[in-house]
Amino acid sequence: MYHNFTYRCKLPGYSNDTFANQSADHGHLVDMWIPPNSDGRHQYDQCNIFIYEESGNRSGTAKCSEWVYDESVYLKTFSTMVFFILLISSSE
Repeated sequence: MYHNFTYRCKLPGYSNDTFANQSADHGHLVDMWIPPNSDGRHQYDQCNIFIYEESGNRSGTAKCSEWVYDESVYLKTFSTMVFFILLISSSE
């Protein structure tokens, strides 16, 4: 059975990032770095992060290479593991 899991890009430089909101500061960082999704099914864009210039101005988006997953229903699913393996093999 296939499960449509929820995920978003991992926050850059945030080694202990989780999909679940850890605090108000964490939520602010997620909103600052992760674009909203326009598909109406997910809260966040699942493939892109905002990029910023040295001045702090947002200058667009870039593809992300790390993700965090919503583990509120399932800790690990077959789908998340296959997705992870496919991402690793496609980046080599």
